[in-house]
Amino acid sequence: MSRAARLSVLVLDASARQALAAVRALGRAGLDVGAAGYEERNDLARDSRRASRSHRLPDPGSSGDAFHAALDALLERHGYGVVVATDDATIARLRERPPGVPCVPDVLANLDPLGDKVELAALARDVGVAYPETVAVDPTRSPVDLVQALGLPVVVKASTSARLVNGHVLAHAGAVLARTAESVRDAVDVVREAGLIPIAQRPAERAEKIDVAIVRRDERSEVRLAYRVVRDVPLTGGLAVTLETVRSTTGSGADALEALERVCDAAGYEGIANGEFCVAADGTATLIEVNARPWASMWFAERLGQGVAARSVRHAAGLPPLPPAPPPRRRRYHHVVGELQWASLHDRVAPRLVELVASTRPWDVFEYDDLGDPWPLLRHAARRAKGRG
Repeated sequence: MSRAARLSVLVLDASARQALAAVRALGRAGLDVGAAGYEERNDLARDSRRASRSHRLPDPGSSGDAFHAALDALLERHGYGVVVATDDATIARLRERPPGVPCVPDVLANLDPLGDKVELAALARDVGVAYPETVAVDPTRSPVDLVQALGLPVVVKASTSARLVNGHVLAHAGAVLARTAESVRDAVDVVREAGLIPIAQRPAERAEKIDVAIVRRDERSEVRLAYRVVRDVPLTGGLAVTLETVRSTTGSGADALEALERVCDAAGYEGIANGEFCVAADGTATLIEVNARPWASMWFAERLGQGVAARSVRHAAGLPPLPPAPPPRRRRYHHVVGELQWASLHDRVAPRLVELVASTRPWDVFEYDDLGDPWPLLRHAARRAKGRG
């Protein structure tokens, strides 16, 4: 593809880590990239030199008509051929009125079987993939009912992280591991106050946690990446801050990849997907989350040469697939700020800091680190130092 004819891509949600990863990867792949953000203080992707253009749009979470009108005008003015959305709230808004160009993920598709935990539980059961016992918490159910049904502790979260209700995007991320009936009630109330439907799940046994990523196309995966979560925050599970690649052809990595592929195929979904699995001591892999969009640690996959962003865009645009990605060697990834937070959560911090240093090598992959594109990291650090990040 010549430079004059190269595909132009607009990456939304510029404050998200995955948006920066997408902008950098697409720019390196030779695509013309624009980055659009909604908040001024931490627009990582708009600071990247890989973005040919930088835009501001109305916040899709609060202003549907204004967002759609501004986005349509931007697409027409700059000739963007594909839109990449990296945040669930933005995807919910785009599903309300899809733009006139293809999107990553495909907002014309039915994303609910993957994004709604109640539907995902039924889908996983139908294709023989282990998934936690899940109960939707309707207004008639009390915390005592949930405790009697599932026992303690119990995981409480929203059935979907974002949805559109009467023209408003309602969003709530994260999960709570509730250990008492009172904490169950409090967690349920928080989700209800956000306007979403709470669910309760029996926690999956976790001897290790495996995350996997695919780009699914014509019932085949262009990318098959598996990695072990070494550390996450909070300590009960959540944001992965240290990762390590594992084999994708054998063991728990292969089992998790095959399970995610079955679930995506059953949902009729193609494109980018990230799955999170808890692996029990007996080797059983239990699916706990599917992200049908660029995910937070996508920078790791891009630095390993997987080309996730470029493959997803080419798929959306109807372009031929790229050659298969070589399987990565054993590598580690570090989100340094997150690792320091992980250490601080322990009773004895000093030994954990020593552990972090001992397990880090110069050739590891570090979040934000790109010597050819230093501004996002430098400006992010400056904002944090000023208390604005």
